Amino acid sequence: MLSAAVGLALFTGYAVHALNTRHAPLIDLRLFRGGGFSASVAVLFLVGAVMFGTTVLLPLYFQRMDGHGVMAAGLLLAPFGLGALIGQPLSGRLSDRIGARQLVGVGGLLVVPGYLLYALGVEGIPAVAGLAVVGFGLGIAAAATMGSVYRTVAPSATSRATGALFILHQIGGALGIALLTLVLQTREESVPLDSAFRGAFWWLVGAGLVITLASRVLPTGPAPTSPTRAPAPAEKAGTSPVPERLRGTAPDDRGTRLRE
Repeated sequence: MLSAAVGLALFTGYAVHALNTRHAPLIDLRLFRGGGFSASVAVLFLVGAVMFGTTVLLPLYFQRMDGHGVMAAGLLLAPFGLGALIGQPLSGRLSDRIGARQLVGVGGLLVVPGYLLYALGVEGIPAVAGLAVVGFGLGIAAAATMGSVYRTVAPSATSRATGALFILHQIGGALGIALLTLVLQTREESVPLDSAFRGAFWWLVGAGLVITLASRVLPTGPAPTSPTRAPAPAEKAGTSPVPERLRGTAPDDRGTRLRE
C-alpha cells in the first residue's frame, strides 16, 4: 500500500513538472492528447507485457516441468523468436497498405491458440508450432502498432514520440513479468506445479483477446502518400523552361543578356 502511494505521488509530481517545464521532458504528456497516439501506445504496452512475460515464463516452464537445462530451455524458445522475425517485416509492409487495425487484431487472435495449447497441457511438436504462431502474432501486432504511432504525430514530434513509445513498452514488459511471476507463485502455494503454470498461461490467452479487442481503437487506413508535383508545361514537352528575365527578347539578344 505504501509503495503504491509513493508511486502515485511520484507520477503526479512528474506530470506537473512535464506539463510546466520549458524544456523537453523525457515523456511529453501532451502527446497523449491525441486519441490515436494514446491508443497505439496502450496496445504496444499490452504487447510488451505479453512478449516480455513470455520470455520469462516459458524458460521456467521448460526447466521446472520438463527438466531441461538452461541451454535447452533457451533453445526451445527459438521458435518464438523465429515467428517474430518473420512477422515483423511482413507486418511493416502490409500496414502501409491496409493500416494497423486489422493486422493487430489478427496478431492478437494468433496469440490465443498458441498459448491455449500450453494452458491445456499439450506438449511436443504442436506446442512448438504454437509457440512459433505466438511469436508471429506478436511480431505482426508490434510492428503494425509502431507504424500507427508515427502516423498519428506530427513530424516535428517524432523524436519525442519515439522516446515515450519505447519507455512505455519497457514498462509494460516489466509489469507483464511481475504479474505472471506473481500469478505463478501464488498458485504454486495452493495447487500442483503443472496447474500453477496452466493458470499463468490462461492469463496469456486472455491477454491475446484483450489485444484483439484493443485493436478496434487504433487508427485505420494505410499510410498517407506524399503528393507529387505536376510537371510544368515545358517539362512535359521535354524542353527546358525559358527564364523569366529572358522572355520577350530576341534570340540574338539572349546571349548578350547572359554575358551581362
